[in-house]
Amino acid sequence: MGKKYVMTGSFLDGFKASFTKKECILAEKHYPLGYFAVEFLEVDRTLLRELERLVPIFQEELTVFLSARDPSSAALAQQALNAVWDVLIQLPVYRHFEQHSGGVRGLLREMKELPDIVDAMLTHGTDRSEVLHEWLRWLMTLPESIWDFILSTEKMLIRYYGDLPARKPENYALAFGKYKHEVLLNYQMGMEEREDDTSLPEPELPQFLFPLQVSFKAVTDASGKWGFAEQIEFEELSSFLHYDLCHGMAAGNIPRRCECCGHYFLAMGAYDTRYCMRIAPGETVKTCRQVGAHRKEKQRNGTEFVRKEYQKVYNRLRGRKNRGIISVNDWNRQVAEAQELKAQALAGNIDDAELKRRFEKM
Repeated sequence: MGKKYVMTGSFLDGFKASFTKKECILAEKHYPLGYFAVEFLEVDRTLLRELERLVPIFQEELTVFLSARDPSSAALAQQALNAVWDVLIQLPVYRHFEQHSGGVRGLLREMKELPDIVDAMLTHGTDRSEVLHEWLRWLMTLPESIWDFILSTEKMLIRYYGDLPARKPENYALAFGKYKHEVLLNYQMGMEEREDDTSLPEPELPQFLFPLQVSFKAVTDASGKWGFAEQIEFEELSSFLHYDLCHGMAAGNIPRRCECCGHYFLAMGAYDTRYCMRIAPGETVKTCRQVGAHRKEKQRNGTEFVRKEYQKVYNRLRGRKNRGIISVNDWNRQVAEAQELKAQALAGNIDDAELKRRFEKM
């Protein structure tokens, strides 16, 4: 374990996960690559806001405890830390480590009973002081790092992945390359503008470098077949999320908004999947994918009906023109009128019955 985990001995501020070419293994459970990136894009935003509220309260109570070191301040600090943990274990990833909460819930009691360690934490320049400040920095920036991941990933997906010509890893890689290039270019331009005008704030740069430690281990997949996996110790949750997201795209998996319910889901296997498997809005049994399939078939049938009816009236008018029943000017006018009716029908402004009735009058 790294130096920063010496203080807690818990899973509050770090964890390990293994990655193969097809899946992520966390807490001995197997998940498709990109799964946790989607989980955080769909995370309950009220939990993040509650975390933002509770962390400063804990920091304040911890500061009082480190000064007083009495049972009362220890109890209040522990209560504040427990409140933070109660929110954390509702988040994806951390909910897998709920069974390890004992070290967290007894942390302040242990610190109170080890005054020499607390003294070292309060002595500037010691390893324990560095550990304490790094741990608090991580805790204070955790909500912001989650928001940053969500907002930057949503922006990337909307702007660079919305209209790809194909849904394959190479297309995802090219889109990511464009995203990263433009982000770095905009950051450089922002820094140059700031040099000319020091009143401007420093531009933000999304995270592209992730602190982690990598080793290798032998694992079995769902079928029991053995293979190699990268076992990675992540210092930051955001590092894990970016790692999972990019490995997912490399495998052909990507977060995508369902065109039926609007929620994110993991589109897997480089297929152009547009609908998720949640129960569709307004339905009790049918999934978004089932509703979407019916909608697509209905739309296709409706489009075919409109085109067939238009072709009938077009052929009828052309026959009249060729036989001299209508003039060329009348032919041009009526064809233009038929085209306008077709466009309105395809746009859903008039239904099939009205279209057929108006075509039959021509």
